[in-house]
Amino acid sequence: MRLKVLGCYGWLAPESPSTGFTLDEDLVIDGGTLASAMTPEQIRKTRYMILSHAHADHIKELPFFVQARVAAGMDTLTIAGLPDVLDAVKAHLFNNAVWPDFTQIGDPPGIRYLAVQPRRPFELGPYRITPVPVNHTVPCAGFFIEKGDSHFAYTADTVTTDLFWLELGRDEKVETVLAEVTFPDSMEADGLTTKHYTPKLLAADVAKSGRKVKLLITHMRPNLIPQIAEDLEHAGLETHIIAPGHVYDV
Repeated sequence: MRLKVLGCYGWLAPESPSTGFTLDEDLVIDGGTLASAMTPEQIRKTRYMILSHAHADHIKELPFFVQARVAAGMDTLTIAGLPDVLDAVKAHLFNNAVWPDFTQIGDPPGIRYLAVQPRRPFELGPYRITPVPVNHTVPCAGFFIEKGDSHFAYTADTVTTDLFWLELGRDEKVETVLAEVTFPDSMEADGLTTKHYTPKLLAADVAKSGRKVKLLITHMRPNLIPQIAEDLEHAGLETHIIAPGHVYDV
């Protein structure tokens, strides 16, 4: 599978777009950056979306992405997520106050929701996906994604957590994990309060899996990247800090 980075920062500025990815062009992972980083043809190729949680930096471009699809007469976008996550999107985003309810607009309708259950695999087109709850300030899930013989995992936003890494220990086909690190080790107190990883906290959790995998690092605060990079060098992990516009084979 090929992961394209649309945005990868736990922050928002012109040069540091917030979280959004495509996988093999047809699956979108989170919606902090979508329409502003995609051509009409790239938007047309997407069919599915998985949403980790409903924080603004992960959903803010979803309204414009859906609007562009409906205006062009594209197929319905399936948005999959935990019930609490989808309930938040329905109540606070596509609620006919902040933005129209696109389950009722378009021909075909712009979106449909697919509520999925923790640790229960589900099918989404060619993908088999398992949502795993992680430890964040709101309901949030990481994902294990399979397509054919390719396996890939995404932590989403989290701090110290168990289930995700125990699942990684069971799935030996996963060789690459997209893992968030928001703060350097010197700001561990901030990470624990806001429930985001530091390199040290991430390393402790990776050890729970009993495996060595390649870690693509995302969700950094841009001004803290030099400190995060230095701490990652001392964490004993195989890591690569990702950047918008880059494509990675996972």
